[in-house]
Amino acid sequence: MDVAKSADLNEANLRLGLDLHRELVAAEPAKNVVCSPAGIGLAFAMAWAGARTKTAAEMATTLHLPEPESQVPAEAGTLLRSLNAPRQGGSLLRVVNRLFAEKEPEAPFLVDYLDLMRKDFDAPVEFVDFRREPDKSRLHINAWIAKRTEDRIRDLLPENSLDPTTRLVLTNAIYFLGKWRTEFDPKLTAPKDFFVQKDRPTLHPMMLQKATLRHAAVEGAEVLELPYAGDELSMLVILPTAKDGLPVLERSLTATRLGEWLAALRPKAVRVLLPKFEIRYDVTLKRQLEALGMKLAFSQGADFSGLNGHHDLFIDEAFHQTFVKVDESGTEAAAATAVVLSWKSNPRPPQVTEFLVDHPFLFAIRDNRAGAVLFLGRVVDPKAS
Repeated sequence: MDVAKSADLNEANLRLGLDLHRELVAAEPAKNVVCSPAGIGLAFAMAWAGARTKTAAEMATTLHLPEPESQVPAEAGTLLRSLNAPRQGGSLLRVVNRLFAEKEPEAPFLVDYLDLMRKDFDAPVEFVDFRREPDKSRLHINAWIAKRTEDRIRDLLPENSLDPTTRLVLTNAIYFLGKWRTEFDPKLTAPKDFFVQKDRPTLHPMMLQKATLRHAAVEGAEVLELPYAGDELSMLVILPTAKDGLPVLERSLTATRLGEWLAALRPKAVRVLLPKFEIRYDVTLKRQLEALGMKLAFSQGADFSGLNGHHDLFIDEAFHQTFVKVDESGTEAAAATAVVLSWKSNPRPPQVTEFLVDHPFLFAIRDNRAGAVLFLGRVVDPKAS
């Protein structure tokens, strides 16, 4: 893990996303994986804002928070305003935060913390009854997330994820719907070989397009930018040169290298063949974040006294769910993150360039205006969900 401080919150979130991507891939190397660096980063920045002493320092390192750290909440506010501003070309991007807090905590949440959440993170607080009705509260939070993601993220919090010791759930939800600047013609979509394994192709619907697009040949890979209408958002497709080169590419990818690849992109006449795909991915993040160095926050030694003035809270678990669908017209994507804090009394554990995407690849959906990577994923098998 690169522990150097980042230049801004977007870079911090990207570094965190790359760290998590590697951890998730290591756990399930043959599976499609996708996460939301921006969503996870914002959710944990809200938790970090209530952390103190060693817990805050450890979280800041794992999250790659920029310096001075005192400016992080203000940077989060600037980022949220940029992400939620109206778009050219009809693309829809919605990023929302909310706090769900126990209505009768032993130690009431500090007014300063709640004000900070509302002012900089645009995260109002809603009081619920975790003590008496934890499952009803869980269903209410899930319904709130489903509504904000056009029902693409459902049941983020599974059964028994909340109980009477739950005191606070920090949530972030992202929804994106964008049409390609140049749509693929469905009549040209046809079955072609996709090499899930180097020597074993399988037929999969491949979309075809000829257009002037920004492309770069870099060490070990090719990079293509597919813009959405309005040019304010785009998808980057990062295709390893070798059909079995995805693991090597993933291990070497850094925020700095991605920035260099973006700078190398140049307009070219490109013939693109891209598989249609749809991914649903659901994961808990405690184990991965602990492996990345965020240990105190999940332990009985956690210090979240910035939330309520006491040392009685810790992060019980973090839930993350994503959805990405890519077809001829464009992309629909959604993500939600929930960070659950519980009471410590009862813890739980001109030349035409051919760009044939016929083997495992990476993709990222990026807000070009804000500079934020909204989604980061890999496609190993486009037939798998």
